[in-house]
This record gives sequence, structure tokens and C-alpha cells, in this order.
Amino acid sequence: MDQNLNMKNVKKIFRLKHIAILCLIALFIWWGSNAILTYWRQPLTTDISYSFGDNSIGIQFPLITFCDTTFFVKNTLIKDCGDGSWNFISEIQSCLKSGKNLNFIMENLHTEISDIFEVVYIWTGSEYLNLSYGDVQVWSEVFLDGPCYTFDLSQMDRFKYVPYEEISRPGIEFVMAEKNPWKMATIYLHTRNDLPDADRLNDISYLSFSNTTQVAHEISVQKKRSKREATRNVPCVQYEHNSCQSIKDNVLILDRFQCKIPILYNGRHLDDLIPHETPNCSNDVTLEALDFISHNKGKCIRTQTCENTRFTLAYKVQESWQENKNLVWIDFKNPEVEYQNTYISYDLINLI
Repeated sequence: MDQNLNMKNVKKIFRLKHIAILCLIALFIWWGSNAILTYWRQPLTTDISYSFGDNSIGIQFPLITFCDTTFFVKNTLIKDCGDGSWNFISEIQSCLKSGKNLNFIMENLHTEISDIFEVVYIWTGSEYLNLSYGDVQVWSEVFLDGPCYTFDLSQMDRFKYVPYEEISRPGIEFVMAEKNPWKMATIYLHTRNDLPDADRLNDISYLSFSNTTQVAHEISVQKKRSKREATRNVPCVQYEHNSCQSIKDNVLILDRFQCKIPILYNGRHLDDLIPHETPNCSNDVTLEALDFISHNKGKCIRTQTCENTRFTLAYKVQESWQENKNLVWIDFKNPEVEYQNTYISYDLINLI
């Protein structure tokens, strides 16, 4: 009888042991499955930090693009031969089809920069330095919804990063010409790679100029830089959508026709792609090329970029501090740059 009782106890312990093992196996499978699913989902964590300037050297000013807001209203050439769509490329195509020469069109698009800006100063915090038109590398002609000018202070090695060594904040002062033909202007703040997308990424300023009442347009900028890792579900790309499309269009034309179309130059993101010695396309080739790219849209996707810089601004108008001069003054609201670093918080090491 004792032997039977012992056998029953052994069987009971054996069953309990198996139940415990099964529970542990089930727990391990459940935990392991959750761990693998978490690893596969690649959850993200964002760290936010602040720094005094971009680095120890100083802070980098945004690229500043000025466009004539009333271009389509007052340009007689576009009025005469355009299609009335106010789509810049479509208007130029219409003028080419009407028999206008591309070189003639180009000559009638841009206003001489010296007719718009009398002088540009950089305020270092202690002194004004005159950026004369001899410093041509800081200016470039670009085309968005019409002809525009981009000012890039970082093209000058001395001012690639502007230090905050003085009591006063550094800034850029644009003194408008006395007979400036632009009565209204749009200002875009952007980086080297995202001018075609600047209108939807950053704040925009709309300025008006009068010959009778001179004012100073003050723009204070706040800077934020972001970096993120790509995941399986949410990839990231190098360029914003319109900038990506701009690159693909220009590369397609260069590869197919071995020439370039000046009106498709819309930012410094194209500088390293198109050799300077590349000839301009002829009238006939330009028409064919514009039609070609309109039917061959690339695979640029609308998603987040792996790295980006965003600018928000505070804008106000006050009395001009230079007699009989309209001014545009741009500085940083404060020297702090916000950094957002987004990374995968559960990687292979965490899984192991």
C-alpha cells in the first residue's frame, strides 16, 4: 500500500513538473514572439537637445531667396506670349511655341540685381561689412514660380559659420535700391537642398516696398535640425519630393539631350550634378525636353528626409533706420539651435 502511495506521489510530481515546463515554454514563446515583433516593428525614440549655434565655430545663416511676387502681372513678355496659366514652365513653353527665342526670353526674365539691391551688409555684432557685388558667389539666379535670386552667405568661407562673439546678434541687412522695380517680394528661407520645397517646409515672408514710405522689414529666425533613422515601415530619403523631382528632371535631360535648360535651375542642389560647361538646349530641344519630362515623372516619394533643417520666423515692420531707404534685416531670434535625433530604440542587441 505504501508502494502504491509512493507511485501516486511520483506521478503527481511528474505531472506538476511537466505542467511547469510547459508553462515556462509557453511563457518563453510568448516573450520571444513579442521581442521579435518589437524588433521587427523597429520602434523609434526621439531625443531633443539644444546647442549654442550649430557648433563651436558659430551659426550658419539660411539661404535666402527673393522672388518678385508680381512677376506674372507686370512682365509684358509673359503677357504677350504666355498661356495665362501662371504656371512658369507652361508659360515659357507657350512663348517658345509662339516663336520666341529662348535667349530672348531669358534676357527678359531677370531684373538686374543691382536694380533691386543697392548694397548688402553683414553685421558681425561689432561692425558692418559691405558685401559688394564683386562677391558674386553669394548670389545666384534661380527659377521657382518665376525668376528669383538666392543669397547664400555660407559660400564665403569667412562667413560659413558666423560666431556669437559680440554682445549684439549678427545679422544680414539688405538695402533696397532707390528705384527698385519690385513693389512686392516673397522671401523663402531654406537650405542648399530644399528650395523647391521651401514654401511648404518653412515660414514665408511677403514684403511690400514703397517709394514714399521707407520701412525696415525685420525677420528673426529660429532654427531646428532633425535626424532620423530609416525603418522598414517608414523609410527616409535624402531629398524632399520637389527637390528630388528637380534632380531627376535635370539628369534625364542631361542624359538624353546632353544639354541643360536654364529655367529648370531651381537651387544649389543641382550644382554638383550639371557640369558648368554643359551647353544650353536649343529652342526645339527645350520644347521636346520639357514635354519629355512632363510625361516621365520619376519615383520620388513624399516621405520624411533622413536629415533636415527647418526655419520658423517672427516678422515685423518698423521705421527704417537708414534715411530714404527700404531695408530687409534678417537675424536669429536667439543663438540656440534645437536638435531632434530619432533612432531605433530596440535593435538586434536588445533582442539578443
